[in-house]
Amino acid sequence: MLDYKIEILKGVSSEDLSDISGLLYQLDSSIQKLSKGVLKKTIETRGIYVFVARNTDGKIIGTLTLVSYWYLEGYEKAWIEDVVVDKNCRGQGIGKNLIKVALEKAKKEKIKIISLTSSPTRKEANFLYIKMGFEKRDTNCYRYKFD
Repeated sequence: MLDYKIEILKGVSSEDLSDISGLLYQLDSSIQKLSKGVLKKTIETRGIYVFVARNTDGKIIGTLTLVSYWYLEGYEKAWIEDVVVDKNCRGQGIGKNLIKVALEKAKKEKIKIISLTSSPTRKEANFLYIKMGFEKRDTNCYRYKFD
């Protein structure tokens, strides 16, 4: 079993930037390389938490982003984004533990509802989300992209 720890990313080193870029590429090969400025702005933004799983060598082998926001109904909601574990480290509970830690943080922050989306092709991930208590919603998801 792989030894690792989960933490909230607080700073941006070139190694961390490279590790996270590689993970995001594994999630979606159309994602452009992550810049230091974007990662820095992300981790410095109130309500955004980038969780990372590090192995004993300090390499980031998994990541998850929790994005919270205030909702007009009078409470905070959140989205979980970019959940990815290195392809060589999957099947060892890292994704599950990243989600557990994010849920604990959300509960501590008094977030009432957490949503996430996942491609139907990511069968293992979808199974994990349901196993962890997320409910599949019968809704349409739309996206508008600016050039």
